[in-house]
Amino acid sequence: MRYIISVLALIMLLGTLGCQPQYRDRYDREYNRYDSYRRDDQYRKLDLNEVFLRYHNEIRRKCSLTDLQINADLGRAAQKHAEWMSTCKKSSHLGENESMVKDRVSGDWRYLGENIAFGYRDESEAMQAWLDSSDHYENIIKREHKYAGFGVSESGDGTLYWCVVFGS
Repeated sequence: MRYIISVLALIMLLGTLGCQPQYRDRYDREYNRYDSYRRDDQYRKLDLNEVFLRYHNEIRRKCSLTDLQINADLGRAAQKHAEWMSTCKKSSHLGENESMVKDRVSGDWRYLGENIAFGYRDESEAMQAWLDSSDHYENIIKREHKYAGFGVSESGDGTLYWCVVFGS
């Protein structure tokens, strides 16, 4: 009987191996990103903030810069802009009614910056695109930036639109 149970367990294990993704980076495993878009917005937003904040702060630490902190106002602006881009299916720093990032953020900010991206399947791809772009990379490592907020929105055709707003 023990032999039969062992064989059945082995068959079940081998049957599930083909369903596993070939590659997941450590952030995907750690934050269960593949499930984050299937949960409600509150949990998805928390996962997005955690993942992107970790990505950004690792880069900043390599440059001996202070960590960014999450700011709710910047996050709302980033999310709203990501939603606008996904609705319009347009990737642009000019937003609704030709607004610029300074128009979309409430409060008095001395420095503001914005990174946007679209078409990337997950946080690591969007982050890599920003790191590969000198202007986007400069926003990430700008010494004056102390806070950030992140947003993502999926268009009707499944394209993801990403936005991060920096400020201090």
